[in-house]
Amino acid sequence: MIFVEYCNMLSCIEGERGLLNRFKKSFHGTIDVYAYSILENIDIKKGRHFTDFGQGFYVTSSYDQAKEWAMKKYRDHLNSISETKPAIVQLWLDIEALSRYVKSALIFERPDDKWSEFIYNCRKYGRKNVMYHSHDFVCGPLADGKIVPLMNKVERNEISLLEFKQHILPRGNIVNQLSLHTEEALAYVFHKEVHIIETFKISS
Repeated sequence: MIFVEYCNMLSCIEGERGLLNRFKKSFHGTIDVYAYSILENIDIKKGRHFTDFGQGFYVTSSYDQAKEWAMKKYRDHLNSISETKPAIVQLWLDIEALSRYVKSALIFERPDDKWSEFIYNCRKYGRKNVMYHSHDFVCGPLADGKIVPLMNKVERNEISLLEFKQHILPRGNIVNQLSLHTEEALAYVFHKEVHIIETFKISS
């Protein structure tokens, strides 16, 4: 039986309004060389540990957010990878099977205290390349993008954990993310496409 912990769940996972249902079509922002690798195989171990929900493969339900991630990664790699281009991997997930058959999952419907504390712990352990949890997938809001300096301030005792939680709250519209952490969760990705931003696409 799947263990799913719902934090302030507002609607049933099977319902059309359920947060997880927004990820039936998902997006992952990256650069072309990595995108083609993902098209062949998603390797969770290539993901960074120091992330909101720990090491995993991250997608968003927002194309615009994925494009922002792709452009950031593109800028980060301009000097190290020649002729690289920003890219978006578009994925289709079997949400019904994912929610029914994996062993453990965590879903945050809103950015509340449990959400912020979970992110803090994932980031804290992630700095040591350690996984804080053992969930197959985690779903919830994307934190504000100033986490690194805030983590540094917490560790230097310049701000409290409560202040950290307040500062990572999303500004403006809430963007959600889904992180897949096990091969069991990845098994429910049933189609992928690579979109080179403003250029062309190739299907698997």
